[in-house]
Amino acid sequence: MAAKIGIVVMAEDVDPSVHRTSMKTPKLEYTLVAVQGGNIDQAVDVCRSMVQNEGIESFFLCPGFTYEAAAKVKKAVGDKVSVNITKADMQDTMLGIQMLQREGILH
Repeated sequence: MAAKIGIVVMAEDVDPSVHRTSMKTPKLEYTLVAVQGGNIDQAVDVCRSMVQNEGIESFFLCPGFTYEAAAKVKKAVGDKVSVNITKADMQDTMLGIQMLQREGILH
């Protein structure tokens, strides 16, 4: 049985039921889902559903998630599911912020 990992990114004008994709290897299964930028309630609902319905065991959240938002996800999915925020060094963080601002995802 493959380990199941969820990757959640924020974007504009997305529908998580449509804007998703999966990749499977013999040992890992990745499911990437886009949620509406800044809509933490939607992200929490999506992650909870992925655990309950798809057996996701670990999440990687895009850098647009704050620690507070990640804590809300963690509370929703429980202690047996790993929740991580992808972060980088200052230079790469700033480049990521600029890209998110350019796209209107981060204000």
